[in-house]
Amino acid sequence: MQLDVAAAQNSDTIVIQNPGYPDPFSRGTLGTVTPSKTVIAPNPRAPQTQNVSLGFQRELRTGLSLSLDGVYSRGTNQFNNRDLNYPLFPGGPRPDPSIGRIIMFGMEGNSWSTALLGSLQYRPRRGPSLGLSYTLSKSLRDVEDFQYFAQDELNPAADKGPASNDRRHQVVANFNWSVPGGVQVAGLASTRTGLPWNVTTGVDSNLDTQINDRPDLLVPGGEPLSKSTYDANFTRRVGNLPRNYNPRTEVFLPRHAVVQASRAAADESRALRRGVQRDQLRQSRRAGRQFALRDVRAIDGARHRRSAAAGRAGVPCELLIAD
Repeated sequence: MQLDVAAAQNSDTIVIQNPGYPDPFSRGTLGTVTPSKTVIAPNPRAPQTQNVSLGFQRELRTGLSLSLDGVYSRGTNQFNNRDLNYPLFPGGPRPDPSIGRIIMFGMEGNSWSTALLGSLQYRPRRGPSLGLSYTLSKSLRDVEDFQYFAQDELNPAADKGPASNDRRHQVVANFNWSVPGGVQVAGLASTRTGLPWNVTTGVDSNLDTQINDRPDLLVPGGEPLSKSTYDANFTRRVGNLPRNYNPRTEVFLPRHAVVQASRAAADESRALRRGVQRDQLRQSRRAGRQFALRDVRAIDGARHRRSAAAGRAGVPCELLIAD
């Protein structure tokens, strides 16, 4: 953050109309720019998040368990930007006309998050283990990132809306099965709702030098991709469309299969370790001395070398397959 502020404070803005290429100063007209500056908020504070959770777990029958958890998170002092020389009304003059924007790197943002997590696990003595989990969550923010500006800094509370990473539903299923031959097969599948997305006018509607203004919502519940749902034919103000108003309806379906031979590899590793320890112990007793720290390290090093050699010799290793 200190580097960003220093770079912004030492930067200059130059406007050249009809510049040349590759040397922009080879032609064109050098325009005049009202100087701006960047400052950091007084008494900066680190972003904070407080979490509260409550849950329970119950065994429904032998090998079958159910768990439910509720989580609430509240974030404060989230990073944002603010113009300290913002016009007193949309399109109006700035309080200090001798300077342009005074960008302050601040910590004034907030976040709110609630989630309900449910999980059902089945672990029999024999056969595959199964798991199913579901998450219902809602995440709200009034800022999004370090360089975030509100569309109307006279009313920053209007930017409170779904966070850009808000996913309302998510379902995950998994299984784990040990089959003959020391092979363990595992699989994972998940589906989740998409992320919300924002709509802007594409121009500086309220004349505050930021192109992040949202249009008016003409047809509530209308087709999100249709221009007739919105109205951007205005100036010197911002629209009434909430931020990240449109949720996605698509789902994301990754599928994974994992095959590994953990049992055979573990047995081989233990056998190698016992062999190394016996050899070291015989040598130590012949010399009439006890194990030192270097001997223990030698054991670990030999174990890793033999394990690596065993892997090169054909000991099965973990394989990840994704489609």
